[in-house]
Amino acid sequence: MNILSNSILEVWNPLVGVCFFLLIVLFVYFIRSCGEGKCQEKTEQTRPFFSGNLPSQNSLKIHKVYWGFFEALKGYYHRLKAIHNGIINDYVYWFVLVVVIILILFVIL
Repeated sequence: MNILSNSILEVWNPLVGVCFFLLIVLFVYFIRSCGEGKCQEKTEQTRPFFSGNLPSQNSLKIHKVYWGFFEALKGYYHRLKAIHNGIINDYVYWFVLVVVIILILFVIL
């Protein structure tokens, strides 16, 4: 005899999902409430910290921070920059096209 037959484990129950979501929210809120509440805004506490130095706005460029990452993927980024035009309509078009192709492949296969 199957113990799980005709039990709630065979049927998806949205109330169980909502309960788990609420438990996760309560857990996250508990973890957040355990944090330090004495942070003062617009003081040295909120300024960025970078390897022991406080950089000025113009001294730290992102391509210097992630130099090794960009260097390793240089070929990919050069091809990506060539097709990048900054027009959101083109990105939405490509996104919809790829989603349609994936859906068609799932229906066919």
